[in-house]
Order: sequence, then C-alpha cells, then structure tokens
Amino acid sequence: MLTIRKAAEQDMMLYFEWANDDAVRLNSISTDKIDLESHKKWFTTKVNNSDTIMLVFLHNGIEAGQLRIELDKVNNEAVINYSVDKLHRGKGLGTKMLQEVCSYLKQQGLLYTLTGLVKPSNAASVSAFIKAGYAQQGATVIINSEAYLKFSKKI
Repeated sequence: MLTIRKAAEQDMMLYFEWANDDAVRLNSISTDKIDLESHKKWFTTKVNNSDTIMLVFLHNGIEAGQLRIELDKVNNEAVINYSVDKLHRGKGLGTKMLQEVCSYLKQQGLLYTLTGLVKPSNAASVSAFIKAGYAQQGATVIINSEAYLKFSKKI
C-alpha cells in the first residue's frame, strides 16, 4: 500500500540521504554530491516555500521515496522531481508515485500540467513516466549541454 504525507523539517536528513544516493546523483541535472550545509539551507527554503510541495511516499508504512513539485503559477505548470529509495526500486513505485501525485493535486484543487525532465539513459524513469500516462513532449531539452526528455500530463 502506498500512502503520501507532506515533508516536514524532520525529513531533512532523509532527503539528504536520498539526494546523495549514487543512482540519484547520476540521473540528476547536477551530478555532484551535496554537502550537508548546502542541503540544510536548500531544504529549509523548499519545505517552507508556498510554491513548492514536498511529499514523502510510504510503502507499507516505510518511507520509500520523495516527490517534489515546483509550481509555476504563471504558466500553470508543475515541475516534478522524484526519487525512490534504493531498497524500494524495481517494485513499480516510481510509476505509482507519478500517478498518485495527480490525485493528490486534484484533491488540493491544484490543476496544473505536470512536467518532468529525464535523462534518456534513465530507463527506469522513462518507463515510469510512460506507464503513469505522461506523454513525451517534442524534441529533447538541453540543459548544461546535456539532453533530457520532457514528459507531461495535464490534470
């Protein structure tokens, strides 16, 4: 069973561990490890920002992943960033998280177009977006000389 809760200040170290996971760093726009002081500042800013929604997903009561949503109210777009804990990968949780966030946002009355950028080499994430009903949008997006696939889904 997959449940969702909003992230809180006490989740800072959990997010830090997830963010510095080798596979997460490899598939992120910035592949460098994150130092604790920088993470603390970033996390505190994000968790208290009204345009950012940080969610923790629990699988059978155990923290299994996170999904962050950056709301762009001008363009009615919500940019997704997510990761699954290494002990919970390969169970289809990424797909379920990408599906569940749609229901969560609907319940909050936040009707946005959800968007995610994925490295083409990240086969698990590409598959998760497709299985969750997101459509690939156009050609690749270039960030820091690297290509990303853009997926979106309208709520």
